[in-house]
Amino acid sequence: SLANLDLIQRRNHILRAALDALSPASRQLLSTLALLSEAVDYGTLKALNPHLSSKTEQVDDPAALKKLAETVRDLEQRGLLQYDGRARRYDLHPVVRGVAAGGMNAEDKESYGQRVVDHFSSQPHSPYEEAQTLEDLSSGLHVVRTLLKLGHYQQAADAFRGDLAQALLFNLEVHGEML
Repeated sequence: SLANLDLIQRRNHILRAALDALSPASRQLLSTLALLSEAVDYGTLKALNPHLSSKTEQVDDPAALKKLAETVRDLEQRGLLQYDGRARRYDLHPVVRGVAAGGMNAEDKESYGQRVVDHFSSQPHSPYEEAQTLEDLSSGLHVVRTLLKLGHYQQAADAFRGDLAQALLFNLEVHGEML
């Protein structure tokens, strides 16, 4: 009887095996993207490039960009990373995101998560009081969500308080998003 089979567990096991077969760079990029809750553009992929060994390396280094392109192609061919040509964004299926994020060890999760927080914290943005859409607040929301996933609740609260919370409440009136 198919109804009695635990098909979800079987599929997750297969997905876990597929993730374990990835090269270290592909696994790092996939894991980093799994910490984000939505699709990202190519600029974000470049900033999170696993082929940059230090913060001092240039994001536009030709060798690192070539390796990033190979890594992205590998993930796309395996069906783990999807590109939406209309929106020009890269995203993970929610199941892939969940399995990849849930399978990270604590050290990698902290390291990759801090990289995400650093990237979005450094992004220039218009003052929050001028925000008219959620896109205007996306960098701040990425920081808060990533800190929550890392278990840094006080830091997440500190990042949320103030202008970001005010913009969500008064400018956009998105009470569900605030929760």
